[in-house]
Amino acid sequence: MTRPRPLPDPSHYATRALSGAVLLGTCLIAVATLVVRAEQRRGAAPALLGSADTTRATADSLVAQAAGTLPAGILVTGTFLGLMVAALTAWTALAPIGNIYRRLGLAIVAGFGALVLGMFTTMPLDASFGTPGLVLLVVLTALFGAVQLVRLRALR
Repeated sequence: MTRPRPLPDPSHYATRALSGAVLLGTCLIAVATLVVRAEQRRGAAPALLGSADTTRATADSLVAQAAGTLPAGILVTGTFLGLMVAALTAWTALAPIGNIYRRLGLAIVAGFGALVLGMFTTMPLDASFGTPGLVLLVVLTALFGAVQLVRLRALR
């Protein structure tokens, strides 16, 4: 039985795999945010952002009303799917590492990284640039995530 060829630089390989996975998960979270904004423009739920003149009681009632709507479900589901896609992409990309404990730990880190990067990029881009900013985020994260994962094969 032949043993698999060891990776030349496992840390470089893992870094590239994690960055690709995190970017693809962030892309999915940004797509979910785009769909939510489209639903809000269509009138499916009130836009909670941008209403600074409302009182605290009114804001709480708006949040309670919007919690059970379709956009809220889309946002929660899209965020969870982005987290899972990042974790599963990292898990499969890190297969040459061989150590299940390390693969699992890095996959969890990738899922959390996609969640954090998704939150810290979609909210400011949506508030500053609106839909064009979110579309740009989707395109860039999909492009760079795919590039990282394609270049990962060259390291094997």
